[in-house]
Amino acid sequence: MKTTQSFGIDFTIRSDKKKDGKSPIYACITVNSKKCFFAVKQSIDLKTWDNRKGLPKGSKEEARAISSYLENLRRTLGNIYQQMLLKGVYLTAEAVKDNYFKTEIAIYKLSDLFQYHNETALATIKAITLFIEKKLIVNQF
Repeated sequence: MKTTQSFGIDFTIRSDKKKDGKSPIYACITVNSKKCFFAVKQSIDLKTWDNRKGLPKGSKEEARAISSYLENLRRTLGNIYQQMLLKGVYLTAEAVKDNYFKTEIAIYKLSDLFQYHNETALATIKAITLFIEKKLIVNQF
């Protein structure tokens, strides 16, 4: 069975956070219709922003510099997504953002999850269930 992932990167501005006549630019990472936003630490005048393209319009130095920065960011995020896809990591928009900001991503084995479950649910499940799960884990590994 072949599975496909959808991935996209768009840029938008937040006019409600306007400061000194400029609005901050935000990146939107979309993976399988789930979105994650973060500020790219750049601001632009509303008049020089093209909402349809999600990029600055015009040929002024500021617009060209921001456009170049955004394209480099798009390329970097795309490379991160490809690397995560090749590694077989569970992909989410948050995971791509965390990888970009070098946030630690915890990776758990199935046996770790069973152990966590057994520790947290010990009071609510019967002893026979724990016995059966332990036998299954030992026999599989």
